[in-house]
Amino acid sequence: MTLPTTNPIVVNPGDENSGPRKPKFSNLKRNSKPMSPEDMLSQIQRHTSGWPKNIAGVLTCDEPEGIIYLNKDTEFFGWLHGRFDVTWGKSSLPKAEFFQYCRQHCEKFDMIADYPHHPQLQGVYYRNRPAPAEFDPEDSKLERFLDFFQFASEHDRQLGKAMLMTSLWGGPPGTRPLFVVTTDSDRPGEGIGYGKSSFVQFVSDITGGYIDVPQDEKLESLKKRLLSPEPGVSPPRFIILDNLKSMWFSSPGIESLVTSRAISGWRIYNSETRVPNYYLLVITVNGGSLSRDLASRAVTIKLGRAAYRQDWVAEVTEFLSMHRWAIIDEVCRLLDGLGVDLPNVDSSRWGCWEKGVLSHVENAEAVRAEFRLRQRQLDADATNAQEFFEMLRDPTVVTRCHPNRYEAHDEYNGIRRFCHDDMRKLLSDFSGKSIGGNKVKKQIDSLGLSCLRQVTIGGRSKFWFLRLDGSPWTDESIAAYTRHS
Repeated sequence: MTLPTTNPIVVNPGDENSGPRKPKFSNLKRNSKPMSPEDMLSQIQRHTSGWPKNIAGVLTCDEPEGIIYLNKDTEFFGWLHGRFDVTWGKSSLPKAEFFQYCRQHCEKFDMIADYPHHPQLQGVYYRNRPAPAEFDPEDSKLERFLDFFQFASEHDRQLGKAMLMTSLWGGPPGTRPLFVVTTDSDRPGEGIGYGKSSFVQFVSDITGGYIDVPQDEKLESLKKRLLSPEPGVSPPRFIILDNLKSMWFSSPGIESLVTSRAISGWRIYNSETRVPNYYLLVITVNGGSLSRDLASRAVTIKLGRAAYRQDWVAEVTEFLSMHRWAIIDEVCRLLDGLGVDLPNVDSSRWGCWEKGVLSHVENAEAVRAEFRLRQRQLDADATNAQEFFEMLRDPTVVTRCHPNRYEAHDEYNGIRRFCHDDMRKLLSDFSGKSIGGNKVKKQIDSLGLSCLRQVTIGGRSKFWFLRLDGSPWTDESIAAYTRHS
């Protein structure tokens, strides 16, 4: 539902020296009897074109200077004093109770948006936007924007277009794939200077920017940021994990953030909050690989090496400033058009997105085949499991750990034993990042190595047992072996 932005407040005319007077507002009637909270709220909203509204559990006002969030009763009454001549009798309803009444009885929305979705989403308050410009097919602002970037292939250009279209797509929550932006270089260290970060950031600028996520940020911390938007603007639609350093990346938190239908967590001043998940998550990385779960959620876009130009950033910035709404209108036209029918054969887990977005790009079936191939190439689990197994089988693996731990690598009847701390060191060595002792089991379980099993001996000491022939452990066989070892 699209509603108008705030109209100027109706004020009582004053004399020419004093200027216009604010409308009067009081919690008392003329006979000094208390006014009902319903009548007080109605009085406020008559003069403010229906504001405030409850957006994601927070009283919110859409003002000409930007969005204002009224998290506390003091902020709410500060806002009232700026617009009314307020008289508040102490014998009536306390301010804190009236504030809570307004939270509970104002019109409710899940979120507020500066930019449209197509189709429009239920439960979203859309701020006013310029009238759509007349579309000139001979001068596509969308294609001119994409021309600023060097894509590795035409398929990558169409996937880049699909990423932008996804940010404006009004599909169900939790149905947007993870986008991975990388390069066409296979050589380590040669992924610098391709413009990955610039591409993602400029695409996100079209719909209001992005939230930057450090690789080591905890999920709960990120949720708190997502649920506590910056005043003045609507929440960004992009979440960017930029310049990923790990060559083997696995994150249950990121996996859940991609597919969860809602994001719930603690919002400042507002305790537990829950909002629909319309966010678009993007990772930029030089090469690298993902866990199987993340790879199945990912659409990979490859960029070619960019040609440096001194004024390039200024040119793209100026182009977006002039043509942002023309690009948005063109994307909405594409989403409104009749896409091709993509066959169900080789459909990904993102069937809803394929139909709603990907089917509208050029040569959609071939583009889908390319990103499905890349999903399989990005899946590191199978390769990593074999490589880690071979590393543990190597007789020289002992030298990777501290010499005084040699006895922990003893072998008996084709079984090699590792203490837990040595396994942590080996896994950190293998993955290229430090891994805490409490995360070792989860990381190894993600590899699916059935020939490697953790056992607690004596109630405290943890050991890992590896079958050197690769045959799987069963509960019975590991129990029998540890009884007699």
